[in-house]
Amino acid sequence: MEGELGLLQEACYRRLLDHSWLEDGLPNDETLVKAACGNPRRWEEIWALVSKAFTVYPDGKLRNKRIEEERAKQKDRRASTSAAGKQGATKRWGKKPEPKPKDTAKPENSRPNPSTITPSTVVKYFHAACPSIPGIKGVAGARQRALNARIKQHPAPGFWQEYFLLVETSDFLCGRTADPFKHCTFDWLLNEANMNKILEGNYINDKHRAQEEIVYTGAGEPG
Repeated sequence: MEGELGLLQEACYRRLLDHSWLEDGLPNDETLVKAACGNPRRWEEIWALVSKAFTVYPDGKLRNKRIEEERAKQKDRRASTSAAGKQGATKRWGKKPEPKPKDTAKPENSRPNPSTITPSTVVKYFHAACPSIPGIKGVAGARQRALNARIKQHPAPGFWQEYFLLVETSDFLCGRTADPFKHCTFDWLLNEANMNKILEGNYINDKHRAQEEIVYTGAGEPG
C-alpha cells in the first residue's frame, strides 16, 4: 500500500485490530465500523481492502482469524499455567494454593514499543496522509525541538499513522467547513496542547468545538 490511501487503510486496519482484540470482535455493521475508524474520507476504498481481513463468525461478529487464534492460544496458556501451578502447590504443601489477585493491567505508556519512529518518517506519514494540510520542506530549529519532544512521548509508528488519520478525516482541521480554520499546519499539529485536543476527539466531524475556543499557539512548544 502506498500514498494517502495506503496509509489510511493501514491506520484503519490497525485500529480495527485493536478494537477487535479489546472488545471481543467487531459489530457486523459497516456504519459502526466506519465510526470506530473516525469516519475517514475515501471509506469505500479503505473498506474494500480492509474488510477482507475480517470474517463473520457464528456469534454474528466480525473477527480476524489471526486475532482469534492468538486469543485462543492465550486462553489455553492461562488454563495450562493455572492447572500446573495448582498441581505443584498441592504436591509441595498438600493443600490448594490461595487464589492470586488479578494482575493489574499496565498503563499504555508503560508497554514497550517494538520500534521508534524517526523524524523523517513522521514527515513522510504527514505528507502521505494529510494532503489537505500544507506540506513542509525541512525540519530545524523550533520545529525540530517540537518534533523530537512529541516523538519522545509517542515513539511508535502506529501512533503517528492514526494521529494523522484523525487530522485528515476532520473537516474542521482541514478547512472544509463554511468558515474554514486556517491555522492547522504541521507545526500546529506538533504543539502538545493541540495534539491532546485532537487525540481527545475534539475535532471529529460533528463533534468539534466552536472555532472561537481554539487558541492559536503557533509553531513549537506553548509559551
